[in-house]
Amino acid sequence: MTSNARLSAQPLLDKIVAITGRPIHIDGGCRYCSGCENSKMCVKEKEICETLHIGPRTLRRWRAEGVPVERADRAAVIIGHHPAELWGPHWWLDEELEQQVG
Repeated sequence: MTSNARLSAQPLLDKIVAITGRPIHIDGGCRYCSGCENSKMCVKEKEICETLHIGPRTLRRWRAEGVPVERADRAAVIIGHHPAELWGPHWWLDEELEQQVG
């Protein structure tokens, strides 16, 4: 796959929500925890970062710009899934294009 390809972070975050059974914390007035950092009502940025072995800046970049394909593979495996389970046909798209060109 091409090194500059990126996938939406949303399927990864949605799977974390499904695994934990808790919503993602919404910065700036979370309706789930009322901004309480000690609340277990929602999944905080710190918990996501610890789970995926990434820093907060990386998570914010992934949310804004997408997850690099090579990192998406690793992140999916960390939470116990094949990346195609999270990104469906988008996971295979770059590989197919690369094979057609190559």
